[in-house]
Amino acid sequence: MIFRKSRNFYWVLFAVGFALNLVWELGQMQYFTALSEIGYPRAVLFCTLASVVDGVAVVSIFFVLENTAIPELGYYPFAAFFGGLTAVLFELVATKLGLWAYAPDMPEIPFIKVGLLPFIQLLILVPASIFVTNISIERKK
Repeated sequence: MIFRKSRNFYWVLFAVGFALNLVWELGQMQYFTALSEIGYPRAVLFCTLASVVDGVAVVSIFFVLENTAIPELGYYPFAAFFGGLTAVLFELVATKLGLWAYAPDMPEIPFIKVGLLPFIQLLILVPASIFVTNISIERKK
């Protein structure tokens, strides 16, 4: 595996992924039961830590795609697919371990019982983070 992009690109990608996911995490707090029970400051801390994990996931997905995907097909559809898949895995593990639970208002994906909002989150924000980072880096050149 090689780094085709500069290290700066990966740091910017992490920062963008972290920031976009933090906004989303804070916006969906009300759809998780445990977060509403622990108080706002601790919930924000929890969302911040989750966003760090999301940022690492964004960078990891991009790194794998950069070294395996066919560039002509573009990263974005694959990034969306793997973002959604990662969200499903995160949610299945986290709910099984009791790290969080869904409030009654959380829409769920039928059959797999995974929250729709976290699924859409990484489905959209992984490719969006890559797009914003590419635009940001290109403008600096």
